[in-house]
Amino acid sequence: MPLGTEVLNLTISLEALDTTDGPSLQNQGLGDFDYILLLSYKNYFPMQEANAQTLITLLHLPYFSEYHDPHFKIVSEILDMKNRILANVTNADDFIVSDHFIRLLMSQYVTLHEPVNFYTVLESAYRKNETAIVYRLMDEAKSIEKNYGVVINPVKNKRVTFNEKDMIIVISAH
Repeated sequence: MPLGTEVLNLTISLEALDTTDGPSLQNQGLGDFDYILLLSYKNYFPMQEANAQTLITLLHLPYFSEYHDPHFKIVSEILDMKNRILANVTNADDFIVSDHFIRLLMSQYVTLHEPVNFYTVLESAYRKNETAIVYRLMDEAKSIEKNYGVVINPVKNKRVTFNEKDMIIVISAH
């Protein structure tokens, strides 16, 4: 059975905030979420500082596990794999992926630097028993008007050209 027929009442929330601030995270109602996708600050800080921001956030998240019994899973992006060991110490993550790994995954869905429509992305994801739900164009990551490059429920026939920095978010039954 394709994943798309199994998913009911899916809600995706996007919030831009300082994730290194514990009280800001506390006010987000994280216990209501099943998954948290923590992307790095790679467009705003040098690599090591971006990793530091991610690690600080990962240190805040176990607080919710210990005191609020949430059931969320965390997928986080670590740019320098040498920092992965530090991130593992937080016990807050289920998966840690590098920027390099995200680029490799992106190339599994589409041919980079060639215009494709979202139907193509959906078909590629479907063949892997996954459902593509969101994409992010990193060239637009600093644009408030363009929702920081995040496109939720994309127009399926609009052609988009992805590059190595862009992301496609999928859900999977794996």
